[in-house]
Amino acid sequence: MIRYRDSDHIRQQNFADIDELSREAGLFDFVLADLGVSSMQIDNPDRGFTFKAEGPLDLRMNPQKGQSAAQRLREITQEELEGMLTENSDEPYSAEIAGAVTRKIKRGGGAGWQY
Repeated sequence: MIRYRDSDHIRQQNFADIDELSREAGLFDFVLADLGVSSMQIDNPDRGFTFKAEGPLDLRMNPQKGQSAAQRLREITQEELEGMLTENSDEPYSAEIAGAVTRKIKRGGGAGWQY
């Protein structure tokens, strides 16, 4: 946490945890939150979101937290992947895609994925 004055605080954390911050700091007069994503994040090959250039298969908004997409795909079941594709993208071919990806991983595919 960075403190400018007794009443001014800057903190990097997930907005979902704002209740935790309010328990620590009390009531807020003002909140400035960056809740978006920028094209600089999406277009940066080191972040793993773009197909325009080679880069790690990461897909995390904060690369210092959690698992990369490459790590998660090595552990995921076909059913979990199908559910994620259905839930997050309404993919009509989620079963077929999940099957193809998990078969490829079982055959040793994805060994070169960076993370």
